[in-house]
Amino acid sequence: MKKNVLLMMCLIFFLTGCSAEYNIVIKKDSISEELQVYDENSYYESEIGKKIEEDINIKTGVLINEQNGDTEDVNPNYTYYLKEKINSKGKLGIKYTNTFDVDDYSKSYIANNCYKYFQVYKDKKYITISTSKEFLCIENFDKLYEVKINIKTKYNVEKNNADEVSNNVYSWTITKNNFSDKSLYIKIDMTKMAEKSEEQKKQDEKVLKIFETIGIILLILVVIVGLVLFNKKRKLENN
Repeated sequence: MKKNVLLMMCLIFFLTGCSAEYNIVIKKDSISEELQVYDENSYYESEIGKKIEEDINIKTGVLINEQNGDTEDVNPNYTYYLKEKINSKGKLGIKYTNTFDVDDYSKSYIANNCYKYFQVYKDKKYITISTSKEFLCIENFDKLYEVKINIKTKYNVEKNNADEVSNNVYSWTITKNNFSDKSLYIKIDMTKMAEKSEEQKKQDEKVLKIFETIGIILLILVVIVGLVLFNKKRKLENN
């Protein structure tokens, strides 16, 4: 029986509940996937931390293409997500990461368990990701109260239904109130680079001004050193 990776990890946080962040970085030939599930309440740190150490290292190795029941031993015939404990800035949880070839991302275990329909279409020009409406991971587990999905790419996004866009990061926030109608759609033109946002342009201008200031200071220093050396040389010649 296939088990949901988010549900398995949230069982660790049965005392307080949990939230998750799903980060995707789309490049020309690869798609990187990162899932973080965490509890922000550090009161249970010692108890939950021990539970994480027990489960993450042995029981929750996640098969990329399929998973049948709990896997207590790592099977060398399969590829597993890299996994590590999160314990910083008041957050305690688990992080899973993997990098796919673009053609293989449609096999993502995480995405396929959270959406009934999950498709990645690639042709010579576009990469398109689309899903069904309902986000099953929140529907099926009461303790999971929020999931944020972030897709980052330096290429031009032609169409999307993101809730928020900032610095080439497209974000969807899924909660108990909207999970039943929260599809994801993004169409990326891989032949064009994304235009810089106004915020990025302002940052570039600040960096440019800093370099201009440094350049002016260096030029002044060179002139001063040159004048000092020139005056020393004249004095030596006069003597």
